[in-house]
Amino acid sequence: MTRIVKLPTLVGCVLLSAVAANAQGAKDAPRKIMVSTTGTVFAKPDAAQLTFYVATQAAAKAREEHAKEVQKMKDALAKLGLANVEIQATPQALGNVTVGDRLPKLFGKGVPAAPPVPAPRLQHAQTQFVVSVREKNLDKLRDAIIKLADQAVENGASPTGEVEDPLAARSSLRFDRAAASGLKIDWLRESNAEQRRQAIQQAVAEARENAQAAVGDAKLTLTEIIVSVRQERPITSRLHPEQAGGGDVPIVVEVTVTFSF
Repeated sequence: MTRIVKLPTLVGCVLLSAVAANAQGAKDAPRKIMVSTTGTVFAKPDAAQLTFYVATQAAAKAREEHAKEVQKMKDALAKLGLANVEIQATPQALGNVTVGDRLPKLFGKGVPAAPPVPAPRLQHAQTQFVVSVREKNLDKLRDAIIKLADQAVENGASPTGEVEDPLAARSSLRFDRAAASGLKIDWLRESNAEQRRQAIQQAVAEARENAQAAVGDAKLTLTEIIVSVRQERPITSRLHPEQAGGGDVPIVVEVTVTFSF
């Protein structure tokens, strides 16, 4: 009987000792703080992409006519003989365009108007061109883009793939030199390993400053860094290359840093 009475007392003592030990262990364990920041470093572009369309509208066999226009553009760009140029031409789906009814012509007061001319239905074919240039020298890069843009415009480049006047006797849209301002130019930085490292260092330093501000005088120990490199954000312009200039490209990274204290 005595042994039965003492057993719960012993178990209770053991449980109390275990709870006290866990509480002391939790008190002694280091606390953690997690901080997320971004780092941004700017660099001169070493590549550029020129994007435009070649579009054709015809009553029939638009795809065949369009193929001739596309080849003409390819030949014109290749004729420049520029180095480090890559041309990608992606055909789009063939579409149909209905031109609005022409207004009936009045012959005089009280005279019935002539019936409206039926709206013609045309086939619309277009191809997207993406012309990439790689050149570390910014002046040479800009010069190459200027030549490519001018050559594209002179051979029927369109910024949107639309034909402004489908009733005109021409198969694809034409722009003069001034209208080249509509072509899209993306300025890129492809060789950016050094800039990424600088951005990471910048972000980690800022994370430590933010963590220290949060914990006060406590000593911080860095325990983990997770780095995520954002996709490079190109500088995009629709100005003529002579006006665009190609600004500095941001190289952005995100870091999540864990500290113990």
